[in-house]
This record gives sequence, structure tokens and C-alpha cells, in this order.
Amino acid sequence: MRVLIIRHGITSYNLEHRYQGWSDIHLCREGREMLQPMMVWEQLPGKIYVSPLLRATETADILFPGLPQVEMPGFKELFFGDFEGKNFEELKHNPDYLTWVDSMCVDTCPGGEGRQAFLQRTKEAFEQVLSSGEDMAIIVAHGGTQMAIMHQYLGWDYFESETPNGCGYELLWDGKELHYLDLVDFRKGADA
Repeated sequence: MRVLIIRHGITSYNLEHRYQGWSDIHLCREGREMLQPMMVWEQLPGKIYVSPLLRATETADILFPGLPQVEMPGFKELFFGDFEGKNFEELKHNPDYLTWVDSMCVDTCPGGEGRQAFLQRTKEAFEQVLSSGEDMAIIVAHGGTQMAIMHQYLGWDYFESETPNGCGYELLWDGKELHYLDLVDFRKGADA
């Protein structure tokens, strides 16, 4: 099975370096304008899997117009709890935030989610896709979703596997292991 995991387009929170998590933010104008529909394979699947958050569903609408979307709550971004909607400048003196950062962002965010719970729900959702029996699958979700999958299945460093907005990974699932094939870029002017 070929699998494509795409990070959503840019939002105003991305531009302001805010933790989005489960905040349901629309793509901003730049985010919509940066994306271009692109044929990755000669034949696309009959549906795509998406995080239910607006920035993912809107990205899927732009990249794959007309394809039905299957919303997968397990593909939502990490829930940042009390840190949602805030950026580093607003949090840099918050002791709870500093403790969380010192834990390499593994601990549970106050009022939110910890990395282990996030990894587990992402893995469960991804395994549903892998067991679908399809020849190919497209997932439109978040940077954290990409990081969780690449870390768990390919052993990549958690923080180094996030792509820019509008980019993703093409992967191959052979029934036992996941293999990296290529980086895919859906931004206008990209040579992918």
C-alpha cells in the first residue's frame, strides 16, 4: 500500500507561531493560496483520510477536490490544553510551560495531552488505515501526526520529521514494515 501523509496548509496561528492543537482554525489566505492540486499517482483512491479539524479538511478540499473525506479523530494534533492559542513569547515565564519544555514536551500539557497518549491514538488511527486493504491511502492531518507516525514506524527523531505546511511523505507499507519513498510538496512552485 502506498501512503501519503500531508501536513495542512498555513493558518494564522502558524504565522504567529501559536500552539494550535485542537483549536479549530481555518486556513488563512496565504494558506489557501500556497496550495496547488497535484496528481501524486496516476490514479487516486476513492477517499482520503483527514483529521476532523478545519485546517486539514480545507487542505484536503484544495488538494483533492471532490474526493470524499473520512474524518479520523485519532489524526488530530496533540492537544496542548492550557497552551493552546499561545506562543513562546506568551508562555516563556509560565512555570508549567517551562516544565513541559524541559521534559522534551513528553509530559502531559496542563489541561491537555501527553505525548504517549498522542502517539497511541495516532498509531491506532494509522493502523485502521493500514488494515483497510486499499492499494493507496492519503492522509491530510498535522505536523504532529506526521512526527508521531514517522517516529513510531521508521524510528525517525520525533522533532525532525515534521515537514513544512503543505508538504508530506510518500511511504510504502509492505504489510509488515513502513518504508520511506519521498518527500512530497504541494506548495505552488514546488518541483515535487
